[in-house]
Amino acid sequence: MPSIVSIVAALCMAAVSAQTPETGPATSYIFHDTPPTLLFMWGAGCFCALLTVATTVYNIRQHMTAARAQGFGQDELITSFGVRADRIMQLLLVPAVCSITAVVQMFLPGTANVMSLLRSIQLAFAMVRLIELLFILNGSQQQIVSKLPQEQRSIFASPPCCCLRCPVLPKLWHLRFFVLGVQQFMFILPLMGVFDVYLGTRFAEDSAQKKFSGIVVTVSTMLGMWTFKCLLPLITEGLNTRSLGSMEHFLLFQMMAAKLLEKVLPLVVPGNFEGNSWVMPHDIFMEVLTGFILCVLQLSLATLGLQAYVADETMYPKVDYDSELPPDTIAALDMSGVDPHKWRRLDNWAVAAAAIAAASDATSAAAGPLLLGHKGPNYRRVEGQKPAAEAPEQEEADV
Repeated sequence: MPSIVSIVAALCMAAVSAQTPETGPATSYIFHDTPPTLLFMWGAGCFCALLTVATTVYNIRQHMTAARAQGFGQDELITSFGVRADRIMQLLLVPAVCSITAVVQMFLPGTANVMSLLRSIQLAFAMVRLIELLFILNGSQQQIVSKLPQEQRSIFASPPCCCLRCPVLPKLWHLRFFVLGVQQFMFILPLMGVFDVYLGTRFAEDSAQKKFSGIVVTVSTMLGMWTFKCLLPLITEGLNTRSLGSMEHFLLFQMMAAKLLEKVLPLVVPGNFEGNSWVMPHDIFMEVLTGFILCVLQLSLATLGLQAYVADETMYPKVDYDSELPPDTIAALDMSGVDPHKWRRLDNWAVAAAAIAAASDATSAAAGPLLLGHKGPNYRRVEGQKPAAEAPEQEEADV
């Protein structure tokens, strides 16, 4: 985790050192005879960014501690805190990275395109990590498919396409289509970010090339939001966690923030910013103001992350090394392209996961599908109810 933060910091410093008259306008004048309004924005933005980083570090440490209690993150050559905790910590890094880049953008508005690129890359990968996390919480692809609604639903009627209300019976190909919609966002957003950095050095803001880039990013963002909103109800049908709404808002607000600020701020603040002895052009002031607003927004999203990803016993159940499988065993194999139902040696693992899900649903356990791939008390209770003749075969197969 420290290595990721150091890489991001190095990228930010590289962007700062790269600011020249060729890559961005000279803005050193803003540090001379600075007006109180700009000083307030810098001070408040930095304070919010520090709180965001502190909140993120605190939350990540909670998940690291919970994952270590399950046996992860200890004495490995390549340190990992498990498929679940690794993805949660990558999601929690989004506000911290965005706030750091926003601070750099406030002080050096000429690096706005590079900072926006870093935020785009972080957000794009976070979207995919959230889909993977929800897959893990379900336990396997078969669990998701088995819990699809058996009646026709208006699965396409999500913002911004609320008018698509034709009812259909959800199928696996619908899930794949929605996942592809999210994945295109992960690919197009960083690609167009690099394109914007290139265009920013050679074309004006109102050029046809810049407008084309903006249209592509807008369409990709809208498509990503729509497919994400359509996919979420289908892959969370059987989950009993109370933080799903916070998980959804944690990333959707990130996706909406940049586009809304880009469209709304020029209308709200139409003129140049006048200092004591200089005048800041409107487009430069928009970059500074955007960085300040992002710093404040990221603090609220980091606080939301405390509610969305809670490191409790529901997310990290206790383990028994003597009689249980490692957590998320089936999900990790399935997500890596291994179908457990095609391997005879893994049949008993899949049966154990299904028994846990059935017993949890019958008893309305809070953990429910979060225990898939993990032989907890529900599994042992189901095993105890089997006929005596099946017990030796089960023990031999497990050995």
